[in-house]
Amino acid sequence: MAQLNSLQTSGSFSIPITPRSGSSSIGYMWFNTSTKKIQYGFNGSAWSSGGNMINSRRCHAGAGDSSSSTFTVGYNNLTENYNGTSWSSSGNYPSGTKCFIAAAGTQNAGLAFGGGSGNYATGATNEYDGSSWASGGSMGSSMCLYGTGTQNAALVFGGLYKVVGPSNPRYPYLPTPVSTNYNCQTCEYNGSSWTYTTNTPTSTFSGGTAGIQDAALRIGGQPGASPVTLLYNGSTWNSQGSLNVATCFNAATGTSNNANTTNLNSPFAQSYGMSENYDGTAWSVGSNLIVSRYAAAASSGGSTPLVFGGCILGSIVGSSEELASGDLICSL
Repeated sequence: MAQLNSLQTSGSFSIPITPRSGSSSIGYMWFNTSTKKIQYGFNGSAWSSGGNMINSRRCHAGAGDSSSSTFTVGYNNLTENYNGTSWSSSGNYPSGTKCFIAAAGTQNAGLAFGGGSGNYATGATNEYDGSSWASGGSMGSSMCLYGTGTQNAALVFGGLYKVVGPSNPRYPYLPTPVSTNYNCQTCEYNGSSWTYTTNTPTSTFSGGTAGIQDAALRIGGQPGASPVTLLYNGSTWNSQGSLNVATCFNAATGTSNNANTTNLNSPFAQSYGMSENYDGTAWSVGSNLIVSRYAAAASSGGSTPLVFGGCILGSIVGSSEELASGDLICSL
C-alpha cells in the first residue's frame, strides 16, 4: 500500500483517491485551512430508519416508488401505502393470501399475483388503483413466486406449487419449502392475461427480483442459498455476475443495471444484515442494514432502495429502512 511520507504546499490541495482495481476516483484528500487538518472523503451510502408499517409482516410483497408511492400486501389481506414518510391503511386484498405473494407496478397502478393460501398456492391476479383491488387475469398455474414489472407489463417466474413442507421443530416460525415442488416457469402479463415464455435455467424460490418485464434480474434463492444472478431480456435467460454471498429470502429492488439486494446466507445464518449493489455487471458489498432481517419486501423503484418488514429469528417486524448515498468526511 502506498504511503504519504511528506507533503509540502503553500496553499490548498486536493488529491483524488482511487481503488486498487480501477482508475476512477472514489474520493478526495485535502487540507482544511480552518482546522489545519488533512481531511479525506469518499462517496458512501448507509441505511436510515423509515416509517414503521401499521402491521408487521413477513414473506410479503412490495412495489412502487420508494419516495412517494410504495404499497405492500401479503402475510394477511391488509394493504398499506407508503408516502415516503409513513404508512397508511388501504383497501383489503380480495383473497386471504398469507405469504410469498408477488407484486409489480406503482401505488396507483399496482398488481399482485400468486402467493400462498393455506398450504397451497393460488393463481389469482388482482389490480390496485391506490385504494381498492379488482380482479385481473388469472395465471395458468398456482404459484408462490418472483414478480416484477408494471400493471400492464408484468413478469412472473419460478417459485413453488406448495407453500410449506414439514415443519421444522427447531425453527417452527420459518416456512420450509418442499423441494420437489419448485418450478422454472416464466410468464408475462399484458394487462389482461398471462402468457408462458422461456423457462428459467433452474428452478428456484425465495430469491429477489428487480427490473421490468423485458429486463429483469433473478437474484439468489433456494434450494439452499444461491449466489446466481440471471437476466431475462424478454425472450431468454442469461447468467450475470454472481453475488459475493450466496443468499435466499432476500429483498431486492432497482433495475437490471442498478440493483440492490439484502443478503441472507441461509435461513439459520447470522449474516443477513448485509446488502449488495449491482452495476449491471458485478455485485459489490454494500452497507449493513440497521435491523438484520430476512423474508422482507422492498420497493420496486425510486432513487433510494426501501426495505420493510421481515423476520428476526422468529420475531416479525414492521420497521422500514432507506438506503441513502452521501459523502463521508474524515480527518487525519
